[in-house]
Amino acid sequence: MDGFTATRLIRTWESAHHRRSTPILALTANAFCEARDQILAEGCTEFLTKPITRPQLLNALNRNGLSVPTIAAQPPGIAPSLDVTTRIEQEIQQRRPKFLEHRRTDLGVMQRAAAQQDFEALKAMGHRIKGVAGSYGFPDIGADGQRLEQSAQARDLAAIHLAIEHLAAILAQVDQAA
Repeated sequence: MDGFTATRLIRTWESAHHRRSTPILALTANAFCEARDQILAEGCTEFLTKPITRPQLLNALNRNGLSVPTIAAQPPGIAPSLDVTTRIEQEIQQRRPKFLEHRRTDLGVMQRAAAQQDFEALKAMGHRIKGVAGSYGFPDIGADGQRLEQSAQARDLAAIHLAIEHLAAILAQVDQAA
């Protein structure tokens, strides 16, 4: 189910059970005013745009009266005595290799989708990459995802191939730096 459906279900349940509204923070790649208005009209408390930084998330949680709970079971390799921000940073660092591995896999999928002129698949992949790359500290990959999404929207195969080649070059640079 999408976030709007989940929000409506939560709000309906809260109303039926006479519960206080739970703060719901929407996370979106769409920063336009229309999206903000729709998100708030659907019952979300606030919205944040991707890519999101740790300070933005923690500030939004604080603004809405939410505190980050102490995590009972720590992820492997993360010390329980560290503050939340440090733990989040360590967890992101641990997940970066998997993120990059997925982008390498994406290259082959993108090439096949481009060969088949599957613009919807390319647009969806670009959108996903655009939204998550900055969170892992790869703004160049996020910008490439945006180029891919826009190129697929425009059905511009030449620009799609350039975006794919650029992503491959970025990943090669990351591999050489490692």
